[in-house]
Amino acid sequence: MQAIGLIETRGLIPAIESADVMLKTSQVELIEKTIVGGGLVTVTVSGDVGAVKAAVDAGEAAVLAFGQDHLVSRHVIARPHTEIGNVLFADKHTEESAEVIQDVTEDRDPEESETDLSAVEIVAPIETEVPVAAGSDDYSDEQLSKLTISELRKLAEETTELKLPAKTIQKANRATLIKRLKEVRKEQTDKKQ
Repeated sequence: MQAIGLIETRGLIPAIESADVMLKTSQVELIEKTIVGGGLVTVTVSGDVGAVKAAVDAGEAAVLAFGQDHLVSRHVIARPHTEIGNVLFADKHTEESAEVIQDVTEDRDPEESETDLSAVEIVAPIETEVPVAAGSDDYSDEQLSKLTISELRKLAEETTELKLPAKTIQKANRATLIKRLKEVRKEQTDKKQ
């Protein structure tokens, strides 16, 4: 790696266009495309110093065709230190090592991993009460108010008597969900009496 070129854009389409133009313009290699977040996308290329400079200039011009606000930054690092490569490609190395570890564990012979089970003590399972698909009548007003919004949404989806589409439940705020769950609970208690 003799040079690294970086272009950061606002939006995926300008990033794709800049990568396409950079690869067509000069003899460079596309290293990665990183979606940073908040709409920012970084495209990284490498190659000879002159080729990378020309590619980044061409990529910048391609992004500017979308408008000035789409180009966040551009930079060329000529002859970067070898440690820069380790930083840029750290994620790829960890993924590869994870694959190697997985392959090694799959190749292991089950007879080799036998252990002496005579020393293992059998313990009775601990019984815990876990509500499964609990309805809104299983919660008091205080318990409902302590639930997080995601827990309230899950409870609302599990409560068939609520009769709300999933999209409406996902858009509803905390107060609305609590109010509707209390109404359903009241209706259920009225029917039981």
